[in-house]
Amino acid sequence: MSGDPFFLLGAARTASLFCGAKIHPDCLHIGADGSVRVSLSATAESWFHTLSQLGEVLHLTRNSVAVLGTIRAIPELIDWSNSALPRDAARLLTPNLGQYASLWAVRETSPAGPVYGLEAGDVSGRRFQKVVLTARSRRELFEQFVIRHQSPLAETEHWISPNHHASQHRCQAISQRLAYLRLQQQEGATTIHALSSAGLPQLLAAAAAARVPVRTTHYNHALNCAAVWLPEPPTLADRESDGVTFFHGANVGLHVLTATPEMWLWQRHCRCCDRENWTIEIGGPDDQIGLAITVGDERLESKWRALVAATLLRSPA
Repeated sequence: MSGDPFFLLGAARTASLFCGAKIHPDCLHIGADGSVRVSLSATAESWFHTLSQLGEVLHLTRNSVAVLGTIRAIPELIDWSNSALPRDAARLLTPNLGQYASLWAVRETSPAGPVYGLEAGDVSGRRFQKVVLTARSRRELFEQFVIRHQSPLAETEHWISPNHHASQHRCQAISQRLAYLRLQQQEGATTIHALSSAGLPQLLAAAAAARVPVRTTHYNHALNCAAVWLPEPPTLADRESDGVTFFHGANVGLHVLTATPEMWLWQRHCRCCDRENWTIEIGGPDDQIGLAITVGDERLESKWRALVAATLLRSPA
């Protein structure tokens, strides 16, 4: 079984009923391992509105660098002015509709018994988003959504073409970011610094000790998701034998999947106000940006810069 928390839950062993709802055989998919999945077809508006109405859920997003998990109500997307890249008021959730390719309802087993949720897959066939119901979730709304939107897989449609210009621009920005940072450093930029990823636990531990919240943005071609949280100091129990570390705080968890990610510091100056903001950017084995970490409260920017300098640069801010 994978150590990736996105896939930690085992498979259910029966599929006569799915969450008490009758499912048409053409929509029901049972894997060789006994996994139970129901293919769905819904509009983007219906999908994201339902997610926001489910109440408290475990929301997981995955890329090659990390899995970001939050236990909270998923924010409502209110800005649809960009047809490919809608977003919520706080910009914590920004999907790329051109990269969504499949929607699923899932039933899995856990030590506590069967669990239910929703998943999304991208145009490459990878699962990148999972929503798991908790005891506080609206189970009846979930059941109604599955019954109403169950659909044979062959009849599901993409929301927007992957060739949509805004969708492509988002993907290019994620894919080209590391190459841009490397080039800037090679050309002598003084605001770009290559860092050792071994310092990440120390940075988050320092933020925890100083009570400085961080904003973590998790990048994926199909979904950018962010969380503002106060890390707790990592313990030995949070570090696995292969060096992978789990960071957590309150209702947020960050499971770094690669022991040696590529890490950079970008000392950005805002063009409109000339304020300086320091961002930690982390890339993975697929050579794409996976995470960005900034201060969670802009009023604490100077304190954040001091923490970064002390733990990663070993020099005064």
